Amino acid sequence: MKDTGNSSWWTEFNSEVLSVRPNVEDGLETAPENCPYPALEDIQRGQEELLGRYSLSEDQIQSFRQKRYVRLPDVIPQSVVSAVRYEIIKLVQPAFKGKNPSESGVVKPPAGTILKGAEAAQLWEQIAEPACKSWNLQMMWAVNKVIRQLVLAPRIGQIVSELFGCDKVRLYHDNTLSKVPGCPHTRWHCDDGPKGYMAMGSQNVVTVWIPLQRTTVRTGTLVFAEGINAWDVAAQEGCPGNEQSEEYDRFVAKHMEEQGIQPDVAGYEIGDISIHATDCFHMATPNHTTGVRMILASTYFQDGVAMREDKNLQAIDKAVLRDWSRFAPNVQPGQEIATKFNPVLPPVA
Repeated sequence: MKDTGNSSWWTEFNSEVLSVRPNVEDGLETAPENCPYPALEDIQRGQEELLGRYSLSEDQIQSFRQKRYVRLPDVIPQSVVSAVRYEIIKLVQPAFKGKNPSESGVVKPPAGTILKGAEAAQLWEQIAEPACKSWNLQMMWAVNKVIRQLVLAPRIGQIVSELFGCDKVRLYHDNTLSKVPGCPHTRWHCDDGPKGYMAMGSQNVVTVWIPLQRTTVRTGTLVFAEGINAWDVAAQEGCPGNEQSEEYDRFVAKHMEEQGIQPDVAGYEIGDISIHATDCFHMATPNHTTGVRMILASTYFQDGVAMREDKNLQAIDKAVLRDWSRFAPNVQPGQEIATKFNPVLPPVA
């Protein structure tokens, strides 16, 4: 996107992210090609690589601590990315009679094919929401070895520990999300905020975002905003109370525009990741391609952190409390979060 001034930038950005479907007269853009399922020896080689250290620069560490997010290239071997994508789809299929709910079964044109007019519109109706369904799963690491070896990879633990400046980190939970063709943008949000979604009583909590294919602004990339957080927004006059509503999403975007903030928009090659803190505003662009965008997003926290005590458990949303009981079972406010479901990530070799 061209930087032609803040208002012009936001006009162009909003027209892109608020559009659910592409202009079929311009032709449908094919999704970035996915990797085939790799050979077993390639997966094992990739998993062995994840036992080793990733070289973080001091600039990357300081950038994370200042901006509350960082993008890192070439962290996960391609063979592991491909294997995890396929393993996640296998976990979803039993609930949908052996089918991937994010795929309609329609035979798509070969990569690079450009369709026009009615032909493009007809294909789009067959492959886009609501014909296909976006979905998400959590706690996959507990039931699948391939996914577990990525979620609990020593390299991931080393990176997050260095960003925090601590010795060890624990897993809170894993999460996978699909974004099918036609899926709209993910609204502006922080993973934690004034409502208190996270169980941890600390700011040393991050989400590691791993795309499971090459990901572009047309596919559904992650977009970060620096210099703004949910508490700043909540303090503004007229801020909607529902942090998950369309009204709140528009309010956040308007506030950023007025403050002269232009969010950071970038794509991901296979193996790239990003890491963002729970107080970092972010969103994801729509999927305007013919393929399914999938990501693995796992949340980690500094070892030794206790469950937060600043919220009245009687007043917290029941869905949030259910999450706390799933991801940190039987832990009470003020108690250290160290259950068997919150393993310490092992050190690098």
